[in-house]
Amino acid sequence: MEYSIYQKNQWVQHIRMRPAMYIGNVRQEGLTEMLQYLFEELLRYAGSDPVFDLGIYPDNHIVLEVKNISSASLASYLSSLDKVFENYQVGTRAIISLSETARITAGAMVLSAVQGHYETAVSEEGSEDGARFEFTPDHAIFKELEIRYDLLIPFLQQFAYLNPSLKLIVANHGGEGLQRNLFHYPRGVFEQLESAMRSDYHHEGLLRLEIESQVGAYHYQIGIYNNYWLDGGLTKTFAGNLELYYGGSLEKGVYSGISVATKRVAKKKNIRLSMERKAMEKHFTFMAVIKGEGFSFEGCTRRKLGMPQVQSDVRDMVCEHLMAFYEREPDKAEQVLTQFTVYDDDDTPGNL
Repeated sequence: MEYSIYQKNQWVQHIRMRPAMYIGNVRQEGLTEMLQYLFEELLRYAGSDPVFDLGIYPDNHIVLEVKNISSASLASYLSSLDKVFENYQVGTRAIISLSETARITAGAMVLSAVQGHYETAVSEEGSEDGARFEFTPDHAIFKELEIRYDLLIPFLQQFAYLNPSLKLIVANHGGEGLQRNLFHYPRGVFEQLESAMRSDYHHEGLLRLEIESQVGAYHYQIGIYNNYWLDGGLTKTFAGNLELYYGGSLEKGVYSGISVATKRVAKKKNIRLSMERKAMEKHFTFMAVIKGEGFSFEGCTRRKLGMPQVQSDVRDMVCEHLMAFYEREPDKAEQVLTQFTVYDDDDTPGNL
């Protein structure tokens, strides 16, 4: 979806009149989505190892300090807000439109807003590699909002897992005492999957793969575990920072790659397998993320990836890495096969 060119500030009224159209709702979930859009915009102007320092204050006041970002590029973007407005450019505009007051500093540029009415000025102070966002969601719009620090934490941690170069600091300055968290995961979703396996399942499994690859315009991270002790694996897939609750091409590609590689090994051993989806879900668990631009989704939810070429590329990628593992670890490959082997009535392996 792409919006036509708006006259000066027309997008402000559009967002203020229809906030749910842009951020889902005007409760905690909407605030979280607004922050996600803002973070994604800022990462476009970030250099190596950006730092987001987020502070939550009484009366829903929010301060975001950003380091290692091109202030000049961000200032240029702020000066072009009244030009073409596309659906992925919601973050800063939502902050301006839906805040009671907002102040954004990028280099020498200062943008000040009151309920969507904003102006820019030049300041003698400013940093060449930083920015500051300070705002309070408009009580007239977010009528029932009381920012819950504990509800923000899962989103912030997940965002940090999905953006390995980012160091994300968050502090709660309200309540009885200061709460502070630091999220920084240089290995991305590999660390998230490892943490999940350690806490929820028996950590030492038969198989552990960490696949990171650039294929065409897309960058992939795919972490895969196989474990005897699993009884219903964990599966999470993401397109950018969006979790694909309904799966689609990325998820199908991983399962297809696992199936193809395992069947090839079984065929060499004359073993008959049943690689049904339910069986794979029981013994394999994985997390996968695709990064890039121009994703295509099925349906209206934007939660199911519909990209056949991605499915094909992921299948081949997973198959190649899994076949290499099976060749390196023949004993473990044998144990994996037993999880899916179909036996005849006399309990001997059947023929293909």
